[in-house]
Amino acid sequence: MNKKTNWIILGITCVVFFFIYKAVFDEKIDLNGDDSSYYILARALAKGKGFVFDCDITQAPHNHFPAGYPFIMSLFMMINSSLGFMKVLNGLFLLGTVVLVYMMQLRLSGNKIITAVPVILLCITNYYLLKYSVITMSEVPYAFFSIAAVYLYILLKGSEKPFWKDYRFYLLVMASVITIYIRTMGLSLIVAVALAFALDKKFKVAGIYFIGSLLLYSPWVIRARVLKLANTYMSQFMSKNPYDVTLGQIEAKDLWDRWLENVDRYISMEIPESVFPYLNIGFDEAGNAAKVYWVGVVSVIVFLFFVFKFFKTNHLVIALYIVSTFGIILLWPTQWHGVRFMLPLVPLIYLVLVNSIDGFLSYFSKDENNKVGGYVTAGVCAFLLILAIRKNNADDPNIRHSISFLIQESKVEYSGAYKNFFEVAKYCKEHLPATTSVGSRKSTMFAMFSDGYTSNFPNTPDPVAFDNYFKTVKYIVVDQFGYTSTGKYLVPYIQSHAQDFELVVQYPEPDTYLFKYNK
Repeated sequence: MNKKTNWIILGITCVVFFFIYKAVFDEKIDLNGDDSSYYILARALAKGKGFVFDCDITQAPHNHFPAGYPFIMSLFMMINSSLGFMKVLNGLFLLGTVVLVYMMQLRLSGNKIITAVPVILLCITNYYLLKYSVITMSEVPYAFFSIAAVYLYILLKGSEKPFWKDYRFYLLVMASVITIYIRTMGLSLIVAVALAFALDKKFKVAGIYFIGSLLLYSPWVIRARVLKLANTYMSQFMSKNPYDVTLGQIEAKDLWDRWLENVDRYISMEIPESVFPYLNIGFDEAGNAAKVYWVGVVSVIVFLFFVFKFFKTNHLVIALYIVSTFGIILLWPTQWHGVRFMLPLVPLIYLVLVNSIDGFLSYFSKDENNKVGGYVTAGVCAFLLILAIRKNNADDPNIRHSISFLIQESKVEYSGAYKNFFEVAKYCKEHLPATTSVGSRKSTMFAMFSDGYTSNFPNTPDPVAFDNYFKTVKYIVVDQFGYTSTGKYLVPYIQSHAQDFELVVQYPEPDTYLFKYNK
């Protein structure tokens, strides 16, 4: 395929992506809370305050979220610091990811455009990839840099230059280090690439790459040691339930139980839902989660075929990266579940799917160029695309995750519980001194509307922890989000110390309160 054709395809891709992205764009804050946390960390960096929540009155150094994504955001805040612009930045990361996967597929298939274009279309119509490209979270930027690293490895391996003379090796190291700064999960990429070098008997390159990457990451580790910051991810990993510390720490048997439960869940639910979100195959007729093992099992078989086909090529790194990533997330606490954890792999899974269908059909085709395989692959992908872009009826109880569903979601207003929560934040902005610290269940989200100091209340039933907390926090929000921590920890404390709390403001339906602590 000539360069002109390639540029035409990429140009059309950009145009199609623009219209899809414009249609699904959602200006609202995402209600998971991490969306606002990343933004506030980036805002503090842009203002020169360091890696802190500048909404926290203590301005304590932060160590829970990795610094990579907020740092990238802070650089672009020099152009425009609005939340909307940060969302568009994530959209550009998704577009870049799609282009990289397209280029990778061209090399993988020997410039077979009939299999490369479907990979593009599957990616830019995937509900979850689009959803996470319109919120300020790290999944899509992580996908971009990790897939860039995989592609650089493929290009580098095909080079005849010594690695130290090839600029792509240094770009590979940089992209790899950026991934681990964005998400600790980036370690899986570094292990996969180092192993790929080693399997190619380039042990020296593998060692230099692995050690060099970790050395470039070491400043973050040293910072935590010097500032004596706890590793929150590790402490949560070691908990039986990271959201209920009273259950204690895991034991050896718990890891095995975790692995079994996670394997069951990912094969029967997460894999089908992330790759085919518009098929309604992971949910029953009432829209509740259901286990569909056959889809996951078929996916595993397709993946193994891909490994078999490309075992002796430089594309085995793709399989190694997928395996190393699942090797980590299958040991995570079972409470950490959902599509978002495997989302950065979805573009590569589509690539595996397309190549496995094409490769399988090549065994039955007498055509050396396997045109039949290409046509069948394109046909299967076309069917999936029709499902992805079909229009849903708003009153259909079986609506699943298509583009039309995402468009509907973008137009939905905040629920009553969140609307009231944000109204309390606006009240605090207008009526309380700027130095006042307000406690809540989602402090960074609250700060997006209050522009003041906030903090999360203790996630424990220990009354002493609350006694200490209210020594500095004099206002507290009681929300109606439905999270157990509010009703299990905060409300009982307020009820048992009712004489110390004064109702400041209340918003009905559902009742959301702002109390002042007067002791």
